[in-house]
Amino acid sequence: MKKTILNNLEEIRQELWVDKYDKDAIDHYNAIIEYINTLDPYYYDLLITAMNELMDIVFDKDLEAKLKEQATSISRLKNYINDTVDDDIYQLDGYANLSNITEDNFDTLLLDLIDTVKED
Repeated sequence: MKKTILNNLEEIRQELWVDKYDKDAIDHYNAIIEYINTLDPYYYDLLITAMNELMDIVFDKDLEAKLKEQATSISRLKNYINDTVDDDIYQLDGYANLSNITEDNFDTLLLDLIDTVKED
C-alpha cells in the first residue's frame, strides 16, 4: 500500500509539470485532494494533516473575510495583498501575507507528502 501511495504521489507530481500551462492552481490542488480522498482513513488523516501543516490555503470564497481582517490600515492591506493576482486559491506566505500558489509550491508540497509517507 505504501509503495502504491508513493508512486501515485510521484505521478501526480510529474503530471503537475506536464499540465503546467493547461491547469490553474485550483486544478492542481483538487488533483491532490481527489487522490487523498481515495485513501484509507489512516493515510487520509496522515496526508490531510500534513498538507494543512505544510500549506496555509485560502480559497476565493474565504478571501473577503480575510481581507476584512487585514484592513486595519491601507498599508497593512497593501502588504497583505502585495503582488497577488486574482485566482481561485491562494496561500499565506511565511509572513502571513497572501500570495499566489505556483507549480513550485505544489511540487514542494508533493515532495513533503512523499517524505511524510516514507517516514511513516
